[in-house]
Amino acid sequence: MTALLTHYLTLCKEQHIQKDEAQIGALKKLDNLSQNLLNYVTTPSFPFSLWVKKKPLRGLYIYGGVGRGKSMLMDLFFDHLKDVPKQRYHFHEFMLMIHTEVKTIMDTKGGNTDHPLEKIAEKLASQALVICFDEFHIKDITDAMLLSRLMGFLWKQGIVLVATSNFPPDELYKDGYQRNLILPFFKEISKKLETYNLNGTQDYRQLFKAEKERYFLTSNSKSTQHLQTIFDHLRQGSPITSKKLSLKKRHWVIPKYAGGVAWFQFDEICGQALGASDYLELTHHVHTVLVSGIPELADESLDRVKRLITLIDVLYDREINFAASGAKPLTELYTDEKENELFERTSSRLISMTNYSQ
Repeated sequence: MTALLTHYLTLCKEQHIQKDEAQIGALKKLDNLSQNLLNYVTTPSFPFSLWVKKKPLRGLYIYGGVGRGKSMLMDLFFDHLKDVPKQRYHFHEFMLMIHTEVKTIMDTKGGNTDHPLEKIAEKLASQALVICFDEFHIKDITDAMLLSRLMGFLWKQGIVLVATSNFPPDELYKDGYQRNLILPFFKEISKKLETYNLNGTQDYRQLFKAEKERYFLTSNSKSTQHLQTIFDHLRQGSPITSKKLSLKKRHWVIPKYAGGVAWFQFDEICGQALGASDYLELTHHVHTVLVSGIPELADESLDRVKRLITLIDVLYDREINFAASGAKPLTELYTDEKENELFERTSSRLISMTNYSQ
């Protein structure tokens, strides 16, 4: 048995994670790739310039729903990939870096350069044989066109790509503007990277419905314990960590995250300058949101009230599971007249989402 799979099974045995056959299948693919990479690089100082002269290795593209353990598998693969030059990027941060690099090259050359992306690809190839992407996705046609050209140059350099995504290659940028222009790129991804479907049979909505109580008064000394029970039940043994989210040039953090479950204190999700686009981005990474300590909202600033309204609207529309604790019953959380009409809808949605009854 390989070190990668042995490590995974040890984590399962120690109950850090729950054994999952689809994950084991992905690990076998990753282990096979790591062995091929080690054979490809005969010594740690193997010249980068010769990689392009050898037959390039096929990479791996792992896709599956939120909470399936894609990032954990990438962690294991990246940590166990020894003696192979490698780089790992969150995909959003990678694209920001590429845009910055393109601008720098164009500014330096006064716009007189035909292939800034080729120069960037050469630079990346001088640093690594393997590039790993977390959460590969495409949001607009500009990024899609840029990425298509960059990947072409990277593949010419012999770079091996390993990526995780919520979507299979043929569903990237689905229904996007002028998507037909980049369909050849998506087909090329399937040629250059073996695809693996990590989707399992677990229905997190059914798991969540098993939790009959989903809203708890903070006056109950066990309210945090109740949320912890829900968190542990739904994370299915996935390791607990924080998770950084990025939208354009802004970053914010899920302070407690595991297996597609995010847990916030009220101030962490409604006390900072976040809006609908941020909450929508959150839904791309989670199937369940927990919020502790919703205060009596009549005493809160109007901005926080509006953020809670927006958060619940987004979670409700995206069918994200929700559980919380608060200072008052849901029907009494907000009594001010300023946003009372809007909050009546929010209160109704909260009652529906939490299966709440007084």
